[in-house]
Amino acid sequence: MASDPDEIVVLCSLVEDGPSGVYGSTREECASCQKGVWLSPATRSTVEKTGQVFKLLCIPCGEQRLRDNPSPDDQLMMPSEEQLREIMKGLAELN
Repeated sequence: MASDPDEIVVLCSLVEDGPSGVYGSTREECASCQKGVWLSPATRSTVEKTGQVFKLLCIPCGEQRLRDNPSPDDQLMMPSEEQLREIMKGLAELN
């Protein structure tokens, strides 16, 4: 699978693995296997702010992509402030 060097790939948990731990998450579709995935509001907001096209992949398809088509251009984005707040809120609700 050829990829655009500026392509944003978002790894998401599979719906079949259980409910999303983040309030407001939406059910979307993995671009590779078409299974349902969870997309959190903060992640959606973060990638939409880039103005770039993004692709959602479930974690297994993301792992497969990295194994089959590794690229030296792949970079990991650090979580945005909004995503970190979402994570902290979720952790606080566990206690």
